[in-house]
Amino acid sequence: MNYAAQSIAHVYKNVIKEKENCLSKLNLLKVKESYGNFVTKIDSVFTEFGDPTLKYEYVGFGGLVFLGNINGKVATNGLYYKSKDLKQEVETFIKSMDTIYENETSVVNQIREQHGTPKPEYSVIYNLVKNNKI
Repeated sequence: MNYAAQSIAHVYKNVIKEKENCLSKLNLLKVKESYGNFVTKIDSVFTEFGDPTLKYEYVGFGGLVFLGNINGKVATNGLYYKSKDLKQEVETFIKSMDTIYENETSVVNQIREQHGTPKPEYSVIYNLVKNNKI
């Protein structure tokens, strides 16, 4: 591995730790990791009707995907969180993951600009770090 790859591997180690830290703070939200995103069942988070203060609002992508629908509706079609605590936890998780992804992208781009393209590819480095191979 060249210097850029070693530096990026260090960044990925920190990213993985930060993601694990975010996941450890979850009490109400149950998520699984799948293909680089976090997924949860939509009916475990939302209901079709509820208090207007609990209506879903977009706060960022954050790598959280709600699987399924409720009577043909997805979160952006006006679903409501089941509770205020769940809403706060979901929004905090999404915002935290957005920040992690933005920081990761920024730092990796800076390394690439200063030290060149890493060898091996980014995804290979990430998987090596995640599987404790480096």
